[in-house]
Amino acid sequence: MFVDFKFSVNSRIMKVLKFGGTSVGSAENIQKVKEILMGQDDDVIVVVSALGGITDKILSAAKMAAIGTGYFQAELTEINTRHYQTIEKLFVAEKQEEVKAKTAVLLEELERIIQGVSLIGELTPKTLDKIGGFGERLSSLIISEFIPESKWFDSSKLIKTNSDFGKAIVDFGQTNQLIQAAFASFSGIAIVPGFISSNNAGEYTTLGRGGSDYTGAILAAAMEVASLEIWTDVGWVAVGIGVAVLVVSFRPLLFATADAAGLRDRTALIEELSTPLAQARKTLEECGELLEACATGDRAAMADAYGDILVTIIMGCATADLDLTLCLEGAYNEIKNRKGFLRPDGVFVKQS
Repeated sequence: MFVDFKFSVNSRIMKVLKFGGTSVGSAENIQKVKEILMGQDDDVIVVVSALGGITDKILSAAKMAAIGTGYFQAELTEINTRHYQTIEKLFVAEKQEEVKAKTAVLLEELERIIQGVSLIGELTPKTLDKIGGFGERLSSLIISEFIPESKWFDSSKLIKTNSDFGKAIVDFGQTNQLIQAAFASFSGIAIVPGFISSNNAGEYTTLGRGGSDYTGAILAAAMEVASLEIWTDVGWVAVGIGVAVLVVSFRPLLFATADAAGLRDRTALIEELSTPLAQARKTLEECGELLEACATGDRAAMADAYGDILVTIIMGCATADLDLTLCLEGAYNEIKNRKGFLRPDGVFVKQS
């Protein structure tokens, strides 16, 4: 099942496709990603997450290094092995050594940083942001080498934020200009690492857990693409959530609200509204509007309410530091083996 929600249509046809960690978690799945991309008729910007589980291992290694345990070396070995084995499965022998050499540069840089953390016994938010995006940098490198005639773009040079490491806020004015300039004359397949960004000093920042979805949304909004598709591996059933692009509109909207209220500290308002509780309340409000629309049979209001509920769910996941893709997978795994029937009133009755 593939669901594609259209966002806005530019005079030029371009799409943004985002593939999560499970979708690129193995050589077999990366091959499926290649097949999907080779079947595209439009220009595409492809945002990829780290290989499934790699970011957790990187952060685990860094935390172990910070407390003085040498066990981080085992995590680093597993990270290296996972990437090299993926390369061996994807590429013919002659190409393998070339891709391994490029990958080794990043893996060695990651090891040097974590060794440094071990020596000083401190892991700062700034260092966490620097190492947190290595998984995406590695996966996007491998995938760009695997997809014929694709071009790799460094999203950290396109998405600019402030210097609040660990909770950076995007500078949309600067970011949109950089993205539009980078892709103004581009055609073909662009491979972009998700999650990573940078401040004006060129230091790495990150977009928070589930930030690869946010990367896709930022790129889609800046380029006014035909659609944004978020792909996840749920028994290899692709689920596209193009409405996720509306996430991008959220922070600028809050900025405008703060300005209208005469508030100088716009970030304070954003922090006040960007909380799981605030989004949960907003979801309930929208559900109330949906109930009213259903009761009156107002289909336009129903459509509006459903859209608003989706946006609040997406924002709720972001503010709770949850990965929406993993939430969907968890929900699917909960129900995939259930047996029963659907009553006329919409209630699913389980059968033992």
